[in-house]
Amino acid sequence: MRRNILTPVPHADDWEQLNDLLWQRCQDYRQHTPGGRRQTVAAAYEQERPCLLPLPAKPSETCRVQTCRVRPEALVRLDNNHYSVPSRWVGQWVTVKAYPFRVEVWARGKGGPAPALL
Repeated sequence: MRRNILTPVPHADDWEQLNDLLWQRCQDYRQHTPGGRRQTVAAAYEQERPCLLPLPAKPSETCRVQTCRVRPEALVRLDNNHYSVPSRWVGQWVTVKAYPFRVEVWARGKGGPAPALL
């Protein structure tokens, strides 16, 4: 990936533009025939496609998950950052989910996330 898609280093104004650029590079690479091979990447994929397992019914989460106890100040800590949670959660164990652009804090058995205040 790095050598074939990320070189030269892509430059974009925002994440959407970066995703579009990387998608196009991937599509272009499908027509590439790697050294020592007789078929393109796309042709090799189509040959292997019947052997691939189906994707799971529920997609996996693309986040870092950590369990921690809510501090007396109604804060949870992830790395060197503290996030506010409802004071009624003090002392409880919660699940912190760190996504690329947001952080969610879930209290067990409460049925929903508490907004993490950055």
